[in-house]
Amino acid sequence: MWRCWSFFLLAIIIAYPEAVHAVNRNKRAREDGCLETVGASQRAVGSVQVDPATRLVTTRKSRLKSVQLLPPRVPTRRRSLVRNNTEGLVPRIASTDTGIRILSNYKRVADIGSGSFGRVHVASDLRNHGRLVAIKRQDTSTASRRMVAFNEFHLLQRLRGCACIVQIFKGLTTKCRLYLVMEYLSGGTLSHRIRSQDGISERDAKRYLHDIVCGVDACHSRDIILNDIKPDNMAFDGEGNLKLIDFGVAEYSPHRKMSKSMTTANYVSPEQFELVDQRVQMKEFDGAAADVWAVGATLIEMLTGHCLFLGRGDEDVIRNVLNLHINVRCLAGYRHLSQGARLLVERMLEQDPKMRPTIREIALDEWLQPESNANA
Repeated sequence: MWRCWSFFLLAIIIAYPEAVHAVNRNKRAREDGCLETVGASQRAVGSVQVDPATRLVTTRKSRLKSVQLLPPRVPTRRRSLVRNNTEGLVPRIASTDTGIRILSNYKRVADIGSGSFGRVHVASDLRNHGRLVAIKRQDTSTASRRMVAFNEFHLLQRLRGCACIVQIFKGLTTKCRLYLVMEYLSGGTLSHRIRSQDGISERDAKRYLHDIVCGVDACHSRDIILNDIKPDNMAFDGEGNLKLIDFGVAEYSPHRKMSKSMTTANYVSPEQFELVDQRVQMKEFDGAAADVWAVGATLIEMLTGHCLFLGRGDEDVIRNVLNLHINVRCLAGYRHLSQGARLLVERMLEQDPKMRPTIREIALDEWLQPESNANA
């Protein structure tokens, strides 16, 4: 019996060193392997060779720093500034409704006209004893059209209460349209009156110019540049008061510097464009001074019945503006005006914008004063 135990003990003594050696060899292999993996990760972080799609976050609790792989962070997209500025200001109505019939409080009466960004309708306000209002429907299906539409809404909001500016009552939106409910001006546009009367008397032109100057001054005092003053963008109310009606391309510009002219070619000022290699190009200009020129071009059109500059197309008209090629019919009518009217026109159409009067200085001109003798 003792011989069996002797052989067993002898086998253990022989096998034990080899087993211990094998265990130590495996342990070193495992430790070497772990250190190599973490070391590689540490070297990658130290040399900023990190996979851009991941972020590496290390913990400091263990001697061998473990590595945690996080999923890539997806940047959140900022919402449109135009959308943020309009939400909460304009009541939203069901996007499934279409056309002007969605405004259940208004009954469509007639169409007034259309422009590049929408249509204008006359409607009866059923909640206000059938008062007539103008509803301007604008397309907002694209970012650019949405910006133009809501820009006009916000500017009209800023101009509420100004006597010579068309008043806005409310705005309503659908998914792809903005409806502006505004004051209805039943007297027609200034352009229509000029054409129908073949020019306007100096007495009436004084009154109309007073209203125009009042409206433009309200805009400039609020840092708003109209950027498209012309007789088509002015209309009379039922009592004969003239008001500015279109603010689609107007801009809020405290510094007054403009880089893009949106003025109709017949009313642009010379400093808005230049000829480069015989090609017409836009350039930066003073928006307030350009508005004054456009008011002057409107005044001479009222007094003579003819545009100051004409041409076969917009570029041809602008070339005539730059070269001061005045419409001969307008020039012939200008010669028959009173001295006071001619002097005011010349001041407003000063070629150097720095020498041009401001809109408030025009309001103080002698020709515009009541009981003035400047019309002799």
